[in-house]
Amino acid sequence: MKLIFSDEFDYEGKPDPTKWVHETGNDWHNNEVQYYTDNERNAFVKDGKLHIVALNEEMGTRKHTSARLTT
Repeated sequence: MKLIFSDEFDYEGKPDPTKWVHETGNDWHNNEVQYYTDNERNAFVKDGKLHIVALNEEMGTRKHTSARLTT
């Protein structure tokens, strides 16, 4: 097998933008209650792990924020 993607999370801070893309907004047509941001409070790397955190904070018409990432 050939490895085509890898991130070892051997850094801290925002997810590596050369590997991770933030999808922002709230127009995903599946009635989700959060607004997706590119804020480091919602998605960050620490202690060798990718953390995605939902927060109780208003953004637009939504009462929660979170992160949505693709590779």
